[in-house]
Amino acid sequence: MGVNLIIAGVGGQGSILLSRIIADAVIAGGRQTERVRVGETFGAAMRGGAVSSHVRIGEVEGPLVPRGACDLIIGLEPLETLRIGAEYLARGGTVVMNTKPIPPTEVKVGMAKYPSTESIARALEAIGGRVLVVDGDRLAAIAGSPRSTNVVMLGAAFATGALPVDEHCLLEAIRSRVPPRTVDANLQAFKLGREAVGS
Repeated sequence: MGVNLIIAGVGGQGSILLSRIIADAVIAGGRQTERVRVGETFGAAMRGGAVSSHVRIGEVEGPLVPRGACDLIIGLEPLETLRIGAEYLARGGTVVMNTKPIPPTEVKVGMAKYPSTESIARALEAIGGRVLVVDGDRLAAIAGSPRSTNVVMLGAAFATGALPVDEHCLLEAIRSRVPPRTVDANLQAFKLGREAVGS
């Protein structure tokens, strides 16, 4: 038995960094029975294109989460969260979703309409997920680093109990992975995200 999670977002939001922080924390936890595998899938190879980072914890082999088997989605962008959820979310899985949309090209040129955050959350719940919506960008700004939204969402995901990683190990991984000048802001971002979910 293991835990499968996907970080869903677009280029420039820090999903790959987040997957590395989680993997570092799992390794630092030192549980010999667990492995961690990380893999990424990319849409358009440019800033703003879809990016999903897969993290598999436990007795797993391949790095990519099987369809319908994702226990936790950390959603940095709402529509990308829905796209990943529709394909990968397991019944009873948990979704922690940021509220700020980054409209795709089809929406920008008027070919499609961006759905509301509420409708996206309802659709994910209909798939069978527990959905928690967090204004990650607002909390990142409060923490002192607008680019720390990904770490806010990590804190929120940790607070759900769906991420089987020691908090101390996560904090150490954040310290080692983010730029030194942003460490304090990122630690605050994690704290604010954790508190937003009530833990």
